[in-house]
Amino acid sequence: SPGAGASTCALCQQGQFSDSTGMSACSTCAAGQRLDVVELRCVPCDAGSSSSGSASECTQCSPGTFAASPGSLGCTPCPNGFYSTAAGATVCARCAAGSTANSGANSSDQCKGFLDSRISFGPGAAAGKVATMTLQVSCYFRIQAGEHLILGLPGFRMTNAQPVLEGLSGQLFTVSWENATQARPVTALVLTVRETVQPAKDLTVTVPLLAGLRIPTFGVALNDA
Repeated sequence: SPGAGASTCALCQQGQFSDSTGMSACSTCAAGQRLDVVELRCVPCDAGSSSSGSASECTQCSPGTFAASPGSLGCTPCPNGFYSTAAGATVCARCAAGSTANSGANSSDQCKGFLDSRISFGPGAAAGKVATMTLQVSCYFRIQAGEHLILGLPGFRMTNAQPVLEGLSGQLFTVSWENATQARPVTALVLTVRETVQPAKDLTVTVPLLAGLRIPTFGVALNDA
């Protein structure tokens, strides 16, 4: 295209075009489009790619992001609980049931359970006997204040049932039994979070001997359940 008073025409720069004669300036494609250099027109980027404008080519979405529709202005991170492993994704895959991932996950390995729990018992613990029990919970994701962690304890029984375990309420949580009834199976231990718990935070709960928690007669390894 020639400028005012120019004696020669200048070539359009990369990503620009002039689709007719006598143009005073070169045109550029809008965001979400690319230049078709054969037909000299702008066309939408394919799904799974995007452009920010003035582009001769669209850029594929990187792993962990996607573009569901043609003509996208940018790629969107996969939402919580989803992931994408390859460039150019149009959708994100869902994490397996019982697991989730942070936004922008680019591998199924980043899908994790919300938490891991580990049980250990005090000295002299034996199947069918009352014992001290320590629960350690490792949280992989943020847990908001007011939310509950429910730790199933199938087969455990109590001889001194109390709805709330006195002395176990800490700064971060309170502890109670779910459906606790004396000499009945214990459904679960419930931790109610008082303050937001950040990822990688470990919570430790020790159920004292006086609570009367009886270990199942089978199915529990006494060193690590």
